[in-house]
Amino acid sequence: MAEIANARRMMSGLEYMRKLVAGELEASPMARLLNIRIVEVSEGNVVVTAEPTPEFENGLRIAHGGFAATLLDTALVCAVNSFMPAGKIFTTLRSTINFTRASVRTSGTIN
Repeated sequence: MAEIANARRMMSGLEYMRKLVAGELEASPMARLLNIRIVEVSEGNVVVTAEPTPEFENGLRIAHGGFAATLLDTALVCAVNSFMPAGKIFTTLRSTINFTRASVRTSGTIN
């Protein structure tokens, strides 16, 4: 984990995100745990994907809202990160999400 933090301190957010997409840097532990992948990145624009799996389901066989919230937060912070200079960090301070439909395994890959 220290390698990830050190890499981000040495390069801009955009450089860092591009290295993640290229597979030159390992994804964060949270992204690995939830199988979140960054598949496209440019300044201010990041596409992340994930697939709902049984491990993320609640008792109704719907992906837990926390899974969707984490995917959305990841996309947002990665897009913001793409503007950040080397060594500049930030965090999400507030997040509001309105769900419009459920995510289930049959949804397939979520972008």
